Amino acid sequence: MATQAAIERWDKILHEVEKAREGWLYPEAMTPAYRDFVRGLPMVIETIFSPFLHAWDTDRPDEGSDLFRTLEPVARAVLAPLDFARPALPQVDPMMATVTEARSKLGQLEGPTTAAEVVAEIEHLLKVTVLVARVSHQGSMKIVDDELKARFEAINKNTTRGAKYLDLHTFQAVEQPSKTTISMQVVMSMVDPGIATLQERMRPIPEESYPPIMKQFAAQWVVNVYTDWEEHFRGQLAAALGCDKAAVRSDYFADLGKMRHDYVHNRGICKTSARNKVLKWFGKGDTMIPLHANYRHLLTAFPGEELLTAKPTPVTVQPQPVKAKANPELARQFEDVADRLEMSKDAALDQALSEWIAARLPSG
Repeated sequence: MATQAAIERWDKILHEVEKAREGWLYPEAMTPAYRDFVRGLPMVIETIFSPFLHAWDTDRPDEGSDLFRTLEPVARAVLAPLDFARPALPQVDPMMATVTEARSKLGQLEGPTTAAEVVAEIEHLLKVTVLVARVSHQGSMKIVDDELKARFEAINKNTTRGAKYLDLHTFQAVEQPSKTTISMQVVMSMVDPGIATLQERMRPIPEESYPPIMKQFAAQWVVNVYTDWEEHFRGQLAAALGCDKAAVRSDYFADLGKMRHDYVHNRGICKTSARNKVLKWFGKGDTMIPLHANYRHLLTAFPGEELLTAKPTPVTVQPQPVKAKANPELARQFEDVADRLEMSKDAALDQALSEWIAARLPSG
């Protein structure tokens, strides 16, 4: 069975087709007597069914899948040759009947989801989440651009434009502060990368100069994608592959996990993610704002094929806590040294205990 997200997506597409038909009575009036019927009939079909046809061309389910068998009758009906000797309505109505039947069957689909379907859904989520995060900044930049335009217009007209506040409830520039406002200049200072120098404008990709606030947009997609991977998709893949969750792993997603840790716990300054194996974008201490090339790498490095195969489950010994308390200063120094050596606290403690025990065991 397809993933629930795919079923809901196709149901929404078919619902859009139904709404287009309900809101448009043109087919009732279109008959062969219509002066431009040969041109008009295909336009009617395209207007009503374009959401489905575009999705069918670009996101068609795998042949043989339950989802394909459910939707294929709609495609067959809509793509069948038109009869220009018959009115539009007797041709459109059977097409709409297949849409109604497909929506009913979508709600009844049940059964196991394949690994390929889960992986496809992960990639869809990744791309859409990255898209939303990357273009979100454009909204705030438009506010900045509109304010700058208003200021320059006032200067050109030799009129005074006082300092403004941005009302986050109405998204309008206002004169007086309130609980829902923020200084427009503060907004501009935080979201605008500033005026580029000549050297910056000569770069191949001049937009590679970003304000620090951009790390927040990157954090949004990293946290969202990694959380969905860890909390949902790994389990779904394990079920599809018939293996333990521990056998579903990837350096790609492990790297996203390290990045998530740095965004959440280190304010977007690279620390843990400096040890990334695939997404090696930042060095220790860097502000984690992905560049254009990083995003391309993110998409091209997606491990679609790798995720279709379970990996051997490593034999691990479950770590146990040490029932002891340490001097706070010693504990702080221990953590600092472990961080400088880029060792996990567990590994550093294992080493310290091993050396302490070895130094006190009788020789021989």
